Amino acid sequence: MRAPAPQASREDRFLANLVDSIVVFVPFVAGLVMFALTAEPTDEEFASFGFVLFGLLGSLVLCLVQLYLSGQNGQSLGKRWRHIRVVRMDGSHVSLARIIFLRNLLPSFLNQVLCVFGLADALCIFRDDRRCIHDYLADTEVIQVPEHERADTPSYRG
Repeated sequence: MRAPAPQASREDRFLANLVDSIVVFVPFVAGLVMFALTAEPTDEEFASFGFVLFGLLGSLVLCLVQLYLSGQNGQSLGKRWRHIRVVRMDGSHVSLARIIFLRNLLPSFLNQVLCVFGLADALCIFRDDRRCIHDYLADTEVIQVPEHERADTPSYRG
């Protein structure tokens, strides 16, 4: 039996989250910018609104790609770039439902109800076990992907 993989560093988790946020947010912002640059207070404003819809559609598509990748191997684009992944505490694969509902939707809801939840969740990364509240809710942890399992490694057999 293999030794458990080491936990992901705080830096890797932060950078992966930053990349994931940018990847999903950029198309929406681009649509808003195009809308702002082309919109005039006329009937043509409705036509310019297409840029916003295009940005929303781009963000939605990228969200779906992120969900697909996360469901396949516990790695979003940012996590894949940083060679980290989400796994269950026993090291097993984490289901897409667990990622969506317990790692994302439940914490988002709790943040709406308890305004400080997001801050508390993020600050938990500084605990010794580097697990955030959403990790506890979903019974997950973020680990470093072993070298032999990385897609950019010549010996990878994915």
